[in-house]
Amino acid sequence: MKTGCGFPAWFNLKVFIQHELQKSNLPVPMIRKYAAMGGCTEPTMEGMSYGVVQAGFINHGKLFELAMNGGKDPRTGIQFDETKIPASYEELYTAYKFHLRNSIRNWQRYWNYVMSAHRQTCNLIFSSVLIRDCIERGLSLDDGGAVCNGTPTTLSSGMVNIVNSLAVVKKLVEEEKFISMDELRNAMSKNWEGFDKLRNKAVSAPKWGNNDDFADSIYEELFDTYCGYVSEQKNYLGEPYDPSMLAISTHAPFGKVCGATPDGRFSGETLCDGVTSPFPGTDTNGPLAVLLSAGKIDHSRIRGGLHNMKFHPSALRGIQGSKKLLSLIKTYFDTLGFQLQFNVVDSEMLKDAQLHPENYRDLIVRVAGFSAFFVELGKTIQDEIIRRTEHSI
Repeated sequence: MKTGCGFPAWFNLKVFIQHELQKSNLPVPMIRKYAAMGGCTEPTMEGMSYGVVQAGFINHGKLFELAMNGGKDPRTGIQFDETKIPASYEELYTAYKFHLRNSIRNWQRYWNYVMSAHRQTCNLIFSSVLIRDCIERGLSLDDGGAVCNGTPTTLSSGMVNIVNSLAVVKKLVEEEKFISMDELRNAMSKNWEGFDKLRNKAVSAPKWGNNDDFADSIYEELFDTYCGYVSEQKNYLGEPYDPSMLAISTHAPFGKVCGATPDGRFSGETLCDGVTSPFPGTDTNGPLAVLLSAGKIDHSRIRGGLHNMKFHPSALRGIQGSKKLLSLIKTYFDTLGFQLQFNVVDSEMLKDAQLHPENYRDLIVRVAGFSAFFVELGKTIQDEIIRRTEHSI
């Protein structure tokens, strides 16, 4: 890991066992023996699971924008399900949950149609021969022949931005009465231009990743709500959809279609990259505080997720640096956190690599559930990696 290539990523088997017990009720010894990676960060049961674990994504940023504006997309003028334009924190949160539930259900219904067409045009006959218990049941993978048919997930990007935005609204609108919802909505529509004082207040409000219950409690509630909504509807194999959270690189294009958000983010700016990773620059209390926040949620509710952290190489120098890093990982897994991955890299070197890519052809960084050559990434993703908080231990 200290070489900076982003490998290995760390996974907590205890957490996956709890998740698989809830989904498939297979015996623990079998789960231990056959646990394997089915996607970037989604474990499945090797040789007995339907293969698709990353079907599609929910854009939390866009849903929040709809909630702020009565169900209308301010960028396109398209009216989605109409909701009351919120005048308070509770009205905003209620509207957001309404749009979240509807989008999840609409997407899942769409994907069920997609896979129904897949079954008719490209049935997985050969693959089914290799997966238990398709032959015994006389059913292909597309007909539910596998032992585990609950692996298809519903993914999402940008939830941390929504948590931080709700925390700003709760603090500045509800508690301090510093601004009204109409005034905040106006600032969003103008992309913070002319609202420097308000943005500074928003940036200094409590944020996820600092072991602060003000923001963390919002995340815990929203996380449970999201997981509940995902599991309400059955997939094309007859099992409830499985909650999961993973950006891959969707946080860049998703952010491009979203306006400014109350957390201080500008219009078009990249959304947060993963499940529990803080938004770049908002985690100000050190790496342990970040992991203590992340450890508060029940990671066994989701099949896959990631947590990105970045360290300067000097922070992990020598044997003592290695011991500190291993201790940090153990602390997180003791709180029953699920997944952890690292970039060990100098941000100044990354900036130089943007200017002189020919000198850094072999520079590898961790993006989301994968690593990639830095100079081959789009600039938006490069900038997001550079902006990630560079911790020391």
